[in-house]
Amino acid sequence: MASTMMSSRLAKDCAEAGIPVILFNRVSKDQELVASEVTSDNYAGGRSAARLLIQRGYRKIAFVAGAEDTSTNAERERGFLDVLREYRQSLHAREVSNYNFVTSQSATRAIFKHRPDTDAVFFANDHMAIAGLDVIRQELKLSVPQIGVIGFDDVPQAAWGAYQLTTITQDVQAMVDTTVDLLISNSKSNHVSKPRRITLPCTLVERATTRAA
Repeated sequence: MASTMMSSRLAKDCAEAGIPVILFNRVSKDQELVASEVTSDNYAGGRSAARLLIQRGYRKIAFVAGAEDTSTNAERERGFLDVLREYRQSLHAREVSNYNFVTSQSATRAIFKHRPDTDAVFFANDHMAIAGLDVIRQELKLSVPQIGVIGFDDVPQAAWGAYQLTTITQDVQAMVDTTVDLLISNSKSNHVSKPRRITLPCTLVERATTRAA
């Protein structure tokens, strides 16, 4: 199951019916695991983004959330905010984009309208970050990386010459391989194995939208 909106509820329903399922890049909201979960370390990825911005001298940092009821967004934001607190920084501005390109453009405009001194923005995924970059450069005529921008996922467009987006990459192939291994293991067993939470590491990819060291 990889559904953004329904995974946790459906996983619980399936577990109660004795149907084995695996959550792919999703984490159940329940304290007790109801199904196995294979996910990247979204929390650590959010921490990496905040740490990089602070270490490169950014101080008035904003966050553009994806869908607020998804575990990926929640974990990325939680890690990001934890590091800001560790450095005694507060979040300068926050908007919600629901992982939508057009909405992310509007969110970016709102941040710089209400907080024009913002000097960096962390977007919960790359497509939102690319939308934000277009607004920052083309509409607001602001300089990047003087304004720092970080995304998440490392989609192919992030490396395009026009964007060169600093981002957090997930090892999707490793996630897929791990999920398949779990599925095969369950299919060979005469019983549903105990649910497991497998978290795979993320990696920071520095490009041209953040200041050099």
